[in-house]
This record gives sequence, structure tokens and C-alpha cells, in this order.
Amino acid sequence: MDKPIRIALIAYNLNSTLSVGAQRVNYWAEQIVECASNISCDVISAHLPSNPLNGIGKAHLVKHDSTSLLSMIINDQGISWRKDLKTFFQNEELKYDVILLSGGPFMHFSLSKYLKERTGARIILDFRDPFAVNPRFRSSYIRIKAKQFFEGAFIKDADQVITVNSSCLKLLYGYSNATAAKFSVIPNGYNDVSLNLLNLDKRKQIAGKIQFVYPGKFYSDCSPNTFLNIISKDNSEKFAFEYAGSSENELGEFNSKSNITINGRLPYTDVIRMVNNGDVGLIFTGGKSFESTTKIYDYIGLEKSILIITEGPKFTGELHEITRNYQSIYWSNNTESDINQVLDRMLEVNLTFSNPLREEHSRKAGLMKLIGIIQKLAASNG
Repeated sequence: MDKPIRIALIAYNLNSTLSVGAQRVNYWAEQIVECASNISCDVISAHLPSNPLNGIGKAHLVKHDSTSLLSMIINDQGISWRKDLKTFFQNEELKYDVILLSGGPFMHFSLSKYLKERTGARIILDFRDPFAVNPRFRSSYIRIKAKQFFEGAFIKDADQVITVNSSCLKLLYGYSNATAAKFSVIPNGYNDVSLNLLNLDKRKQIAGKIQFVYPGKFYSDCSPNTFLNIISKDNSEKFAFEYAGSSENELGEFNSKSNITINGRLPYTDVIRMVNNGDVGLIFTGGKSFESTTKIYDYIGLEKSILIITEGPKFTGELHEITRNYQSIYWSNNTESDINQVLDRMLEVNLTFSNPLREEHSRKAGLMKLIGIIQKLAASNG
């Protein structure tokens, strides 16, 4: 029998209604014992899920009550929450083989050295996004330098660092003195458990009409307005669009269009049903190479055709790496002429297909890689 391994997953927010990023850590917590029966898992968070997680050990709520003057330089809730987290561990006699700290926020990563000494654990840092240099945010030179200082210290004290794609890895690796062996990539993946439980029937495309879907928020570096204007003006019989997410107010001018449906935030299962009822999943990107939005994995898991509309060069970045061998992938620049050309091509083909390799992009595939890292660290921990 394999040696028992006790781990803790620490994340500021595990409430998926407040943070999409919580879904990945929650999946790990619930499924890790299913994939490795010798591993037991606690979770520690300032915001626990509204519904209790299944299959875990203990769920510890560590409320965010502290403040920090450093918040004036770095806008990161972990700066002050780390005080509450340290107090929690000082008051508890907890021992772990491995602790995984997930971000963002990220500043509670500074507790790595303390947690090693207090609990005897090896430390994994999970950077879902870059911390010091995130191309999506316009940070001042001083803030970037301050974050780089802390990021380097975080990585130095950790035993393993994971992130969601190779571009994010390069950003982290480039600002540290660590060896390449300390870094691993674990993509977000699609939630195979949720998709299997829903047991959805595959949609059959209606000839001559395409249903587009988009869940999540829009960013200022790539507006959906050009696309929505095209499909709503003269093409309402050919195209339809449904949206769910926090950017509903930004789409107000399209609310009255007969072929456009705009929802607010929906429960995850309803979002999956909406995507399943579409023919094509949309991605709007500013063209930054590090972007690998989680929704693209949901599209892959549901075997949807994908249209990526970009402000940058087509067929580049992490989105291209993920989809370069995908059966039904389309790219367009965010211009009226290019979008119209792509839409014309899409009307001429059958957008329904089966993807025999989809499980390679599942969240379970990423979890199995994480389990390998945990087992290796635990073995080195005596």
C-alpha cells in the first residue's frame, strides 16, 4: 500500500460564484482522492464554496480581517490576508507533507518559508496568471519592480512552481534564479466531471444558421462590437448569439436585437448547457501571447467549433498552441472585412464533429500531473 500523503490547498477565494479561478482548485480538492486514494486533502480559504466540497478532509475558513500599508503599492488581498493565515497556523498544530498555495491574489505566497517550518511541508506555488509582469495590466515601473522582488522571493522559497501555460512559465522563469526543473505547466482544462454528470446530447446544427456563444467577461483590448454589429444588422436569419457573464451592461445596445440573447451571470451548469446549445464558441483576444482563457477548454470538452477574433496576429500565442491540431478552428482579425469572410466560410461547412483527443485537455489530465508532482515531493520529504 502506498504511503499516506496529507496535503492542504490554500487559496484566497474558493467560492466559484466570486472567482472563476476557484473552479480549478475546487476540482483538485474533490477529485484528488478519487485519483490517488493515499492522498488526503484539506482546504484553507477566506471564502469557502457555498456548497461543501465532497471528498475532502477539513475545510478551514480563515477570514480576512487584517490590513496592510503595503496595499498602497501592490493591490493584492494576500498582502493583509497572510497575517490572518499566519495567525491561523500559529493557533493550530497542523502537519502536512505538501501544501499548495494558489493565486491570485499572490502575496500570501510569502508564507512559504514559514509554512515549511511550521508544518513540515514541501511547498507548491500555483500561479494561474503572471504576478509581476501581466501584459493585460498597465502597472507602473515601481509596482512592477516591487512585484518582481516579491515574485523572485516566492519562487526561491518554493519547492515547485506550476502555471497554466508555457508563456506564463517563461514570464515567471525569466525573473527568477531558479532552475527549470522547479517549474511545471498544468493547463486549466475542462471540467470532465461536470460534463459527464450533465450527459448532454450533442447539438445538431441547423442548415444555413450558426448559433454563437460566449461565456465570461469582455476586456477592453478586444471589443465584440464589430462582430455583433455584423450579425445583428443584415444577418439575423443566418446568425444568432448568446452571452452569459458579468459584462451584460456593456452589451446594452444589442439587447433589443432579435437574434442576440444577453444573460447576466449564470450557474456553471447553466453556462455549460448554453455552450452545448451553440454551434461555435467565441474567443475575443487582444493578441497577447500568454492568454489561454479557460472557456476554450469548455469548448473543446463539448466538441464545439471555435472562432478566435483577435486584435493581434492570427495563429499565434497560447491559443494557437492549444488549437493548432483542433478539427474545427477559425481565426479572424477584429475587422469587418475579415470577420465577414470567415462567417461566409463557416456557413459552407458542417460545424459538428467528434474529437477523439479531447480528454487530453480535461482537468483530470492536469490533476494526474499534479499528483505526480505531489508524490515526488512527499517522497523527498522523508
